[in-house]
Parts: sequence; C-alpha cells; structure tokens
Amino acid sequence: MQRNELVRQVATAFAACSRVIGNDVDERVRPSGLTGPLAELLWNLDPESSRPAMKDLALAMHCDRSNVTTLVERLAALGLVDRAEDPLDRRSRIVTLTPQGRATRARTADTLAEDSAFATLSDRDLVELGRLLAALGA
Repeated sequence: MQRNELVRQVATAFAACSRVIGNDVDERVRPSGLTGPLAELLWNLDPESSRPAMKDLALAMHCDRSNVTTLVERLAALGLVDRAEDPLDRRSRIVTLTPQGRATRARTADTLAEDSAFATLSDRDLVELGRLLAALGA
C-alpha cells in the first residue's frame, strides 16, 4: 500500500473515532451540566498547578481567546470557576477552580475512566495512544 493511501485510511479512521469519542464525552459529562468543550476547559485547570491566565488556556486548547472567554463565563455561571485579575499583570485574567469545580472535574474524569470508549483500552494501549496523540499535536 502506498503511503498516501495509508495516510488517507488513518485520517478517515481518526475522523470517525473523533466523532465517536466526542459524542461519548458529551454523553458522559452532560449529567454535570457540561458540554465537551466546557469539560475540556475544566480538565485543563489542574488544581495542583498555578492558576493559568485565560490566554494560556487558549494556547493549551488550541483555540481563540474569545472562545475561552465564553467558556470561562459559562463555567463561572455554573459556579465551577472564578476569574480574577492577575496580580502580576492587570491586563490579564486568571482562572481558578472553585470547590464545586474541583469536585465536578474529579467526577467527570472518574466517569471517563470507568465508563467511556477509553475505559475499554488497556493501560499499555492508553500510554501508546497518548504518545501518538501527543506526537500528532506537537
């Protein structure tokens, strides 16, 4: 098989898989009042690391700052995050998980680990998939 055909087959399979996983994630996070993009933003807020600026969240999510602003506003309305002025740069806003946000983040992550398309994969397969996806996203 020629490389172009192989790449086309992999791209087609990836697109189909992306739709299936996107729908699966949406279904799993819906009980928490979230959508896939809201959950993704919530998962990008690591409670153990420094509070990210909204511009850093946009970079992490590979999207426009205005999209992150809209998502942060929706999470704030749900009581899951707080926004504040960055004390080091007054032009910048930082985002912090609320206690309810931490609980929701943990609950949705647990749900995906226990009951999603990813849960069917072995630890070894998850490590390999993570490595491949990181290489594609680099």
